[in-house]
Amino acid sequence: MRLTRRFILKTIDGLNLSSPIRYERYYINDNLRVQKKGNVFEKKF
Repeated sequence: MRLTRRFILKTIDGLNLSSPIRYERYYINDNLRVQKKGNVFEKKF
């Protein structure tokens, strides 16, 4: 069994955060997946 700890932060001052990247995944069939990462499309087998 795996345990996960989560914390609620009121502020995130002083942390260097990267810009968010949006992921979208589309399943064509069981063997083919198309993934959009930002503005780049990737084909996964």
